[in-house]
Amino acid sequence: MRIDNPFATPAPAVKHLAAASPASPDTLSIVSSPSAAMSAPFGPDGNSVEVTRAFAAAAHSPLLACAAQLIWLAGRFTSFTPWDVGALRDCLVGEIRRIGALNALDVGTRATACYALAATFDDLALNAAWSGGDAWARNTLVSLMFNEACGGERFFDLLAQLERDPRHNADKLTLMSLCLALGFQGKFRILPNGAAQLALIRANLSRMLEETAEMQGAQMLTRPLPVNVPHRAPQLSRAVFALAITLSVAILGMGVAMTAALKSRVEAAAAKAALLIPNHSSNPRVAAEVPQQQPVLPSRRASRVEATAPVPETASMHLRRILAPEITEGRVSIVDQPGFIIVRLIDGKLFASASATLSATGGQLLGSVAGALQGLPSAITVIGHTDSQPMHTPQISSNAILAMRRAEAVAAALRMQLPAGTSIQPEGRGDREPLASNSTPEGRARNRRVEIIVPAGASAPASPP
Repeated sequence: MRIDNPFATPAPAVKHLAAASPASPDTLSIVSSPSAAMSAPFGPDGNSVEVTRAFAAAAHSPLLACAAQLIWLAGRFTSFTPWDVGALRDCLVGEIRRIGALNALDVGTRATACYALAATFDDLALNAAWSGGDAWARNTLVSLMFNEACGGERFFDLLAQLERDPRHNADKLTLMSLCLALGFQGKFRILPNGAAQLALIRANLSRMLEETAEMQGAQMLTRPLPVNVPHRAPQLSRAVFALAITLSVAILGMGVAMTAALKSRVEAAAAKAALLIPNHSSNPRVAAEVPQQQPVLPSRRASRVEATAPVPETASMHLRRILAPEITEGRVSIVDQPGFIIVRLIDGKLFASASATLSATGGQLLGSVAGALQGLPSAITVIGHTDSQPMHTPQISSNAILAMRRAEAVAAALRMQLPAGTSIQPEGRGDREPLASNSTPEGRARNRRVEIIVPAGASAPASPP
């Protein structure tokens, strides 16, 4: 793909970003000043462990090697002002799609890498001084490539899924760790205490990757390594060889003789011991009460570590499994937070505009959600959120009232379907906790939502027998 250089004065074309070392001439061609680019700081956390580990692993990881150019660009993404934001966006779309078409990577790895990179560049661009916010928000990489208007909402959901099996997802987890080191914050950018929560996520992810690397290194040390040494036949004389054969035959004969003698002695001792055992065959009652025990032999596998029991399904895992169709359709998202889980209803058809009456579609969605909540902790909070557009109708005079009415409507629908005694507390927070900027239609759509808060840490309800 050939496209004008978005970082310099208008020029005929920019070279294709091929997978190469981070500071290759091809990458330098997209910035206005290569010398300034090389001296620019590498992202907000450029000297972090994540960055060092990622480029060290690139020599052995096809994924990180293919993404090296884009990683290098992301580290300096906010240091330069492009002359054409649209051209820059097109260039990034082409390069991310190139990674998505590489046959050297499996389908799951390609999809995860493309989404993580697209979400990272979106987050950096939306918060860069040169983006102007709205210009990039109208056509984000995530919306162009994945038809999502939620701006990287799934990044942390994907991260949580991959962390369940770090040994097989080390490459993808390393890339996502690097995206966080380069400045991706997503929803934590606007959450209260978001920086502390994000720091905890990064610390846990870094520790997980270190433990995985140590485990894989230990496994490599226990494997026999091939040695390329030519075979040489033993140089034994015929006399030595004949002597060895003679001694072997003699030893074998002695072993056979000793075994036969030992067997006869054992049989004689067993016959004498049998006379000492009381015979209960003449008394059926006593014979029935005497247990016929077999000798307990030590198991050959006794020293092996027993297989660990399967990890029980948590409430979060249960919700994701039951609501998988709604999550795939983009109507629901599950967000794990310290101490609680958010079931976020993001279906734009849940309520009509400026209305607190559930639609038929909304009622069906809440039926699915109520089914997923069955058996989970009985203390639930329903929170209504709105955008910042002024609200004035005869029935509803403010966004705070609209948010509360919608939360009450959802709570009432859940009470009808959940067991009696379930505590459901509605709250209305109006436009006080936006997820995105209210300056765009997409951002306002994200902010109009209802969230169901469920305590975390509980096990999922037991499956019926």
